[in-house]
This record gives sequence, C-alpha cells and structure tokens, in this order.
Amino acid sequence: MNPDVYVFWTCDAVVTPRIRRAAAESYKNAVNHRLFLWDNYPVNDGLPTLHLGPVSGRAPDLGEVIDGYMGNGFGDAKKTVSAGVAWMHQNLNRQQR
Repeated sequence: MNPDVYVFWTCDAVVTPRIRRAAAESYKNAVNHRLFLWDNYPVNDGLPTLHLGPVSGRAPDLGEVIDGYMGNGFGDAKKTVSAGVAWMHQNLNRQQR
C-alpha cells in the first residue's frame, strides 16, 4: 500500500466502549501507516439506548498516536453527536501541538 495512504481503524471492535492508547499504538505499528480513528460513537448496535452524552472511554492521549478522528453521527442525534465529536477532536488537536 502506498505510504501516503491513511488507514482507518475502529479499535479492537466495531463498537467499543473504550479506546486505549496502547491499542492504537499496536495497530499503527502493525500496519505501518498513518492512522485515522473511525469512532462508531454513538452507534448502539445490540443496545436499545440512544447515546447523547459526551464521548467517553477514549484515552486522553490518543492524539499523540492517531492522525485524525471521525465520529459516526446518525439520524436525529447528529447535532448532539457532532458536538461531542468536535470536543474530542479539539482535545486531540491540542495534544498534537
């Protein structure tokens, strides 16, 4: 694969409650490419709940490992999810400076 290609990663599972820095480092080292996190928050596969709170369970220092972050907003929850994802993205950007 061309070294300029970014690899998208959803963590150890497609829908995961936690994303650890060690998991991101391990995957990035395995694929040897720049890494984008595709966070399936607030997807609720298998759970009859609607997640409208802030993004949680993500390592505070992920920004030191990943090169980008995307959230998976859907339906009527898009605005709330977008605010949570924007907050997460802003915190990750601060870490990369």
